[in-house]
Amino acid sequence: MRTLLLSLFAAGLSLAPANGQLVGFYPFDDAGNPLQDASGSGNDLTAGAGATDPVYHPEGGLSGGAYFYNGAQNWVVPIDINPGTLSQLTVGAWVRTTSLTSGLRKVIGHDDGGWDRTIGLDNRNPPGETGSPFRYMSFAGSTTHYTPNDVPGPVSTNDWTLLVAAYDEFSSTVTLYVDINANTVGDEVIVATAVDAFFSPGHETAALGNLRPDNVSEGWIGYIDNAFFFDRILTAEEVTRIRNQGTPDLSFVADPNFSAVSVPDLAALPKSPTPHTITLPIRNDGAGQTLNIQAPAISGADASFYQATSFPAQLAPGASGTITVVLDPQGQVGRFEGLLTVLSDDSVQPRTTLDLAATIVPDGSGDPQLVRVSSEPVFGPFITSPRTATFDIRNEGATGTLTITGASLVGPDAAHYTIDAFPDALAPGATGQVRVTFNAQGSTRGSFTASIRFISNDAASRVTLVNLPVTLARPIRPALIGFYPFDDAADPLKDESGGLRHLVETADGFSTPSHDPQGGVEGGAFFFDGSTRLIAPIDINPSVLPELTLGAWVRADNLDSGLRKIMGHDNGGWDRVVGLDNRPAPDAPFRYTAFTGNSPGPLDLPGPESFEDWTFVAATFNQVLNEVVVYVDIDSSTTSDALVSDRATTTHGPGFTTFSIGSINPNSPAEGWVGSIDNVFVYGAILSPEQLTRLRDGRRAAILANDPDPDPDPEPTAPTIESVSHSGTSLTIVWTSGAGVSYSIQYTESLTPAAWTTIGTRMSEGATTTYQDTDAARMGRAAGYYRVVIPAAN
Repeated sequence: MRTLLLSLFAAGLSLAPANGQLVGFYPFDDAGNPLQDASGSGNDLTAGAGATDPVYHPEGGLSGGAYFYNGAQNWVVPIDINPGTLSQLTVGAWVRTTSLTSGLRKVIGHDDGGWDRTIGLDNRNPPGETGSPFRYMSFAGSTTHYTPNDVPGPVSTNDWTLLVAAYDEFSSTVTLYVDINANTVGDEVIVATAVDAFFSPGHETAALGNLRPDNVSEGWIGYIDNAFFFDRILTAEEVTRIRNQGTPDLSFVADPNFSAVSVPDLAALPKSPTPHTITLPIRNDGAGQTLNIQAPAISGADASFYQATSFPAQLAPGASGTITVVLDPQGQVGRFEGLLTVLSDDSVQPRTTLDLAATIVPDGSGDPQLVRVSSEPVFGPFITSPRTATFDIRNEGATGTLTITGASLVGPDAAHYTIDAFPDALAPGATGQVRVTFNAQGSTRGSFTASIRFISNDAASRVTLVNLPVTLARPIRPALIGFYPFDDAADPLKDESGGLRHLVETADGFSTPSHDPQGGVEGGAFFFDGSTRLIAPIDINPSVLPELTLGAWVRADNLDSGLRKIMGHDNGGWDRVVGLDNRPAPDAPFRYTAFTGNSPGPLDLPGPESFEDWTFVAATFNQVLNEVVVYVDIDSSTTSDALVSDRATTTHGPGFTTFSIGSINPNSPAEGWVGSIDNVFVYGAILSPEQLTRLRDGRRAAILANDPDPDPDPEPTAPTIESVSHSGTSLTIVWTSGAGVSYSIQYTESLTPAAWTTIGTRMSEGATTTYQDTDAARMGRAAGYYRVVIPAAN
């Protein structure tokens, strides 16, 4: 049985006297000897298994020094944390990740293969579960594997996170404590407990910076500071105190000592009445010194909505006071981000930050409401950039005016986009146009992603996101990095892409498939019997090829449901693999698929139907968009039908640095293919459905052909005025328009002579485009003239 106990603990609670002791503490603050054990136990760190050591940053820590780890480095902690040595153990550290990409990255561990005592980041599923998030966790032994999933993962590369795990052999539990942003105090520490946590022995030393001390598997990427080891179970109150003071020394008492007693629950504030007054009780826990406090400052994305209105300048020893903050949501609902920073002469932590994030609950009126008018992609497929696109938003409300106070770009590729225009207000039922420009800025990538983040008085949420994915139709012939048609009888392992990445046989010499010079979909092919494979010397890891397309023509000689792979480099983390699978049990179909990083892949795809069919299979692995798309044509002898496809979200980590043709990875015949494989191709780019269809239809010739000339952007068609209407207070012009074209609306008072002045611009809205002039001065004139032109920049 697996039980989740989820609870929250606030700061400022009194502590019982500690039993047991700190047996290892690594603050990294002594630049002359940063690896020393500051607990006094003599357990200094020693060199790890990496080719290089972590890099020391004397001022890079939570306070003082820290080490940076690149994912392939560690230190060895000379403490035996096995259950037989330390039946009760608490380990922890402050960490700051520099990568938000989902994967397997560990902070402390001694695992030797049995889910032993280890903490860090993971995205895998506990037994019997699916869809686990990328999260902080602890291993929980061979039965449950992990602490519960209801724990967050990192959200920023700036946050110092406190990560602690308490292992109790007597109760067979492991309790995980996480504070994603440990720079703030007064908020709750998240606690998740796994029961039935039965641990077997691991290594007799521990690693700091990865999974285990004898290699660099699942290495941390980022900073680690103030790592600690207690030979007892810490309570939630003690963990909270450690978080607050920034050190695991529970015997230390600061004087003066700024203590934030509590932060009120701001998770469900009503929309009215406003403003909201936030009262923050504080205390000087020092015994003899007066605490001096400076004026608090507010920061964060929504700092302008908060105001600190009062605070005590001094607190005598043991005295309490109150800081008052006012939040005025200005009619908006949803989440507000604010941080209150208090500077004082606290002897240990002179800067205290309180998280005042608040949520204003909608009143249910639904008015006003911001919606995007169309669900079509903002940017269609195109080849060259920059490219400008428009989309319409509408106020679906019946009575309230929609006020848009801001629009910003968020997401990994936000720097490639600009917002050119958006409406600041929309009357009930009114529509407005948003104009945005994408610029690849010389990048050779094919995929980009960002979103526009609108801030408004929408009755349901102040934040509305509109996604702006871009896929450039890149030339694919230069991206071909491996092609294996098996047609040269004298050298069937030859790479015919021109890259000289020829296939190699396995070292044992007994696992090579049989070559048939005329057995392929065209020309030669290799036959695989389930125990044979070939090795491609191409590193398909996401860090090397963030955009990857793998494919081949295959013929299955076994139609029974099972696990049979065409190609892959999996080393245990559901890495990049293409083939047949029937998981997850019990309901998944037997199908062609591709691994996602945490699962055997999308489900809505066909499996083999005949021994005679040559099937076209391809998969695009997009690390930028965290997406895999699998394409299948069961019978590729017909080319009039469309490819069947399905997609899934990915969280790929690293696998082997070569890949296998005929099995799941280059080191093993596991999940071996049974049947023939021909025309294996590898592209360092994401191929579009149209490009893959062209390969399916043309086979070898299409793969080796030069790219067809891209259709040049057509010359924009001159606009034709379709209608003009005048209401007295406005004039509306409608004209024919072409896709992606920007138009200028010009005006002159007289034609003798004409003095044309641009009064507005409008991006194409489709087949026709509309402009409305409401200028009072022009509307008041007896006569005036308009025209619509295409600027030369088009």
